[in-house]
Amino acid sequence: MKLSLKILTLTGCVLFAQSIGRAQEADEFRSVLSGFSIKLPRTLSAYRNVAMEVAKNRFPTRIYRWNRDDETFTVWVGDAWTDLENPKDARLFLDDFPAQYVASVKDIKILDEHSWSFEGHPGFELIEEHNGRLIDLRIFLTGYRFYALIANEPSAQHKLGDRQQQIIASFHLFSSAELAEEKERLIASFAPAPLPQNPAIRRPLSDAQEQNLRDQVKRVLIEEANYFGQPQPTRPLLVSRSDFDDQGYLVTRIEYSDLIPATVSAFGYLNGDRAYRKALRPPLPEFTLSQVDPRDNPKNSDSIFKVSRRYDRTTGALEEMTVTGPGGALERWSYKDEKEHRRIELTKTDQFGLTYRRKTVLDLDGDENPIAELKTEYFPQGSGFGPGSYVSVERPVNDYDVVSQAIKGQPITSSTGNRNITATDVAKNPNQTQRAIQTVRDNNSRQTNLESKFIYKYEEYDSHHNWTRRVAYVLKKESPQAVPVSITYRTITYY
Repeated sequence: MKLSLKILTLTGCVLFAQSIGRAQEADEFRSVLSGFSIKLPRTLSAYRNVAMEVAKNRFPTRIYRWNRDDETFTVWVGDAWTDLENPKDARLFLDDFPAQYVASVKDIKILDEHSWSFEGHPGFELIEEHNGRLIDLRIFLTGYRFYALIANEPSAQHKLGDRQQQIIASFHLFSSAELAEEKERLIASFAPAPLPQNPAIRRPLSDAQEQNLRDQVKRVLIEEANYFGQPQPTRPLLVSRSDFDDQGYLVTRIEYSDLIPATVSAFGYLNGDRAYRKALRPPLPEFTLSQVDPRDNPKNSDSIFKVSRRYDRTTGALEEMTVTGPGGALERWSYKDEKEHRRIELTKTDQFGLTYRRKTVLDLDGDENPIAELKTEYFPQGSGFGPGSYVSVERPVNDYDVVSQAIKGQPITSSTGNRNITATDVAKNPNQTQRAIQTVRDNNSRQTNLESKFIYKYEEYDSHHNWTRRVAYVLKKESPQAVPVSITYRTITYY
């Protein structure tokens, strides 16, 4: 939605009309998700996710709101795909945002408007009056985000009150070090209890060796940047962190979502078996009042999973690995070396009462790193991917795809899903990949097959000859042309 459709959030007269009294004010609010703290109650009056459009760019935006008697205070945090502090992008944003705001408010009286900065980050301040309310709007840009601080109170004194001024002054943007500390505290708050590390079960290959890691690896950080059909990739985002002991066995694995920890798994041994205990992050303070799907914010849980492996008696190579959860077999991987430098992986996953299968054919380089992948996914009936159903996949598109799919009533949409792709879009960027909505089925109408072909190029290695930068490409069906889809970065530390 454009900015004009969100003005009620600024004026504070309609949306989220729940108030809290002065007696409930306490401490400060801290957000690891948005990277700030402010001297306002820990309990929000409201929280909401919206999509804003500024300078022809869309920004997923989080809105935090506090109601205090006849006053309100709101913080907006919007995420961008590009560095907003780039002079050109900053100028476009800081010109368009106030222009949209002023145009959207009736009977507005602008009291002051000028450039403003926060800790050296560019921004502006707009003070205006309408409907008997005084609104002080301050926005600043920092890297891939913008922040807006909006104070709203009766305009009897024609100036912002001392309390609102103090609240603005209390706003603190976390430094990189502070944000890292906040994330570690968050991890500690829901991490499962560690499992015993002894008696250990020594295997032909350690966890690190099974991941084709060389030498005594201590920690692996994985980040990923995606192209989403654009000429340049997005900034890298943290995907996971794996910690190993000095023998190469996993101790902890953390998976991230929205730049913050989502799950923590603690590895060890239980009753003579290799096992891990996995915990899900409980809802953040923001999400307790949000309108998002509750399945995206699971209650904290602590489940134990058993891991078993089978090896070839002659070569010692891993043949099969099974993960068994509280409800029985959860996932099974089978490995087979078809010929030199080619490996076949078969995966079976039991979930929600259905069984999903995947076959992956990997071509390996001399270091046993995958350089080509043919992945076939089999979706059973009743999974939502059955015959005649629709599936959303990321794949290359061309003008023929656009026209033919539109005729079928199955348009190709942008990666963000906010608009359909036209032939003109493809002409501007003929190598783009986009999100495609299509019908999928096989001949016997019993299962759905999706096939994808990828190639991988390793561009950087560290001193231990472990790769640190890999580019993934998807292959078009109609030509051997490879289209870049993502870049994976690994930061590896050693004992």
